[in-house]
Amino acid sequence: AATPLQAPAEPMIQATGKPVVVLTNASLLGDPEVRRELALADFVAAKVDAAGAARLRRVDRPVEGIGFAEIRQGLLSFRREYQGQLAVQTMLLGRWPEREQADYVAFIAESAPDEIQLCAPTRPRPLVHQVAARGEDILALFSHFTIQFAEEYGCEPPTLNAVDAANLVQAPWPGNIRQ
Repeated sequence: AATPLQAPAEPMIQATGKPVVVLTNASLLGDPEVRRELALADFVAAKVDAAGAARLRRVDRPVEGIGFAEIRQGLLSFRREYQGQLAVQTMLLGRWPEREQADYVAFIAESAPDEIQLCAPTRPRPLVHQVAARGEDILALFSHFTIQFAEEYGCEPPTLNAVDAANLVQAPWPGNIRQ
């Protein structure tokens, strides 16, 4: 039987002859079965955005039971077993303290990737924020989220009078919908 990676990869390989590249968040590399599956790829890029537990929690917010120690050990195990090209991809969300930089350099040296990909999430600022540009859609969004909240908490959704509705539509909304 085809494995979870083989099933979608084999028809693509047969049709195109192209190598298989996998981008993983590295959270399950501690699992030997996951490592066996990934070993089928020609190139694996493991996303590692931290060199310690605190930054990992802050940046990637992993699920309970997945921590930097598990990701680190999984990646090191994978590196020992994997014969293909390995990259470590890291999103740099600002300047790291010197201690974290040193820990990251040591981790990279230990994991010995073939490639290091450093990414900086810079984008041009929008001229008009998306929520502000939506106009009266804001009332539909308000209704959707208040009904969802009311169902979750077992209460009646609030109603808007004309003045409140106009204020919502005319608000500047400088950020995103979570405001």
